[in-house]
Amino acid sequence: MRDALTMILDLIRQSGIFRNHTSLNGFFQDNSEGADLLLLQLKLDDSLYPQVSGHKIRYAIRFLPLDSECGEVTAPLDFELACC
Repeated sequence: MRDALTMILDLIRQSGIFRNHTSLNGFFQDNSEGADLLLLQLKLDDSLYPQVSGHKIRYAIRFLPLDSECGEVTAPLDFELACC
């Protein structure tokens, strides 16, 4: 069962094409339009992690600093996103 699920997830992940996006004030939202899985690529130097929430046709991503003392992200953030 695990091997079958791994194979299906790999096929879904390979179907996604990464596109460049920019978040404003650490927030990004868009329509998923039939996507079942989101893949994010961030630069390690940004020291951020994504908090993802969504529903059937819409999702939102809030980027938060790894160090909670830094507060919110105010600068525009470039990242790559693939909807699979």
